[in-house]
Amino acid sequence: MTRGWPRLSAAALVLVLAVLTAGCGGDDTAAPTKIELLPNDLLPASMAGLRVDAEDIEETVKGGKRQSYLESAGLYSFRTDDDLLQATLQVSRFDEKARFTDNDFRQSVLLQIGSTVPRSFRMSDQTVYLSTGRRQNVVIWFKGEYLFVLSTREEFGRPRSLLREAIDLELEEKLT
Repeated sequence: MTRGWPRLSAAALVLVLAVLTAGCGGDDTAAPTKIELLPNDLLPASMAGLRVDAEDIEETVKGGKRQSYLESAGLYSFRTDDDLLQATLQVSRFDEKARFTDNDFRQSVLLQIGSTVPRSFRMSDQTVYLSTGRRQNVVIWFKGEYLFVLSTREEFGRPRSLLREAIDLELEEKLT
């Protein structure tokens, strides 16, 4: 394993698992759905001066059928030239049953991520929610049917630059 991987990526995988069942408490009759993997090349090859790699989360979503409001998910890592993990970005796409524009639904998702109650703020015309985890900062935002969870190491020196680039991503072209 490379430096920085165990702590940050394990936390990111936990976020994937947490969101897989987010908001499911209200409808016990929902049919299980298979969660697809997002494309490895969804993000550019580099962002904020860091190399971007798709992480293998197939085992995480492999049980395949879960009661969830997600139809697809991907996890992407951001590393320095010497392979030090600085951040991860989870991108999830809600299915048609999700009430992703409903504030109560969003709050139920937000409360499952991070270890503190998320605080909202504005960046690049986007409302984002800041939480923390163990020695990391976690920023969550909703964009259409997508949920984004950016986790950065406490020591990372450019979290706002990376966040701005992530917020400005246009994913629709690669997903159609």
